[in-house]
Amino acid sequence: MKAPFFTVLIDTYNYGEFIEEAVSSVLAQEFPPEEREILVVDDGSSDDTRQRLQKYKGEILYLRKPNGGYFFVKFRIGCKCMGRIRIPRT
Repeated sequence: MKAPFFTVLIDTYNYGEFIEEAVSSVLAQEFPPEEREILVVDDGSSDDTRQRLQKYKGEILYLRKPNGGYFFVKFRIGCKCMGRIRIPRT
């Protein structure tokens, strides 16, 4: 499998009311789906973030981890990105 051209990393912590808009805005871009990777990292949210992301199954990679803060997400989880270009979206 060919690696995607770019990865969009969306980190979230109790932003359920905004997460669908963030993911939808990436999906709306005019870029072939096989050339993009959308990685959503949930930093231990206690709201409905997980439930809201269910409808994107197959279009995003969802990772949930215990709360560790912004820098943990960006630097430790960012290593899991497959794209040649990494775009953090917060």
